[in-house]
Amino acid sequence: MKTPALALSAFVALVGTVGLHAQAPERSMILERVIVRVNGEILTQSQLAQRQTDAIRERTPDAQNIPDAQVAKLLFEVTPDALVDSVDEMLISQRGKELGAKFTDELFKDALTKVKETNKLDDESLQKALAQEGITLQQLRQNFEKAYLISQVQQQEIFRHMNITEEEQRQYYAAHKDEFVTPETVTLRELVVSVPMLAGQQTARPEDT
Repeated sequence: MKTPALALSAFVALVGTVGLHAQAPERSMILERVIVRVNGEILTQSQLAQRQTDAIRERTPDAQNIPDAQVAKLLFEVTPDALVDSVDEMLISQRGKELGAKFTDELFKDALTKVKETNKLDDESLQKALAQEGITLQQLRQNFEKAYLISQVQQQEIFRHMNITEEEQRQYYAAHKDEFVTPETVTLRELVVSVPMLAGQQTARPEDT
């Protein structure tokens, strides 16, 4: 059996849920399982499943024709990195909030506008696209907010401390000279000069020269 792209997220979530609920009592009902808690912020099963799905799609371009057994294998491979990356992002985004960064409604509106313009979507088609990916508008906002907070931390605590010396620039240039060299080219142009003729002057013919 092969898993269509649109059902990949559901399949990943199902595989993870079955494995985690194997020892659960028969009468219990878990609506959303908490996988990790970092300083009060949680990573849920569905959030992890989305990250696992994205990782699988990156590894396998032809996501529409992945056999179920292959999905389970890929799931086992990508889960450790997915968990580590999730925790790292949570810590960095929390740091962004500590620095005073705030993802406002206006920023979200601008981000949505850019997404619609880039993908040529209206409000209705955007909703359909989100439904196909298995995420809500609120989840999309959370993704935007996390990316924004991470970028703010990078700008304030990483990029501003990156000072490249002239010696480092010279060393980089010496090691990458080919990237800075423009191949030699020759451009030919025909120049036509118009010379006004004097009265009584005749044009010289080739055979007269």
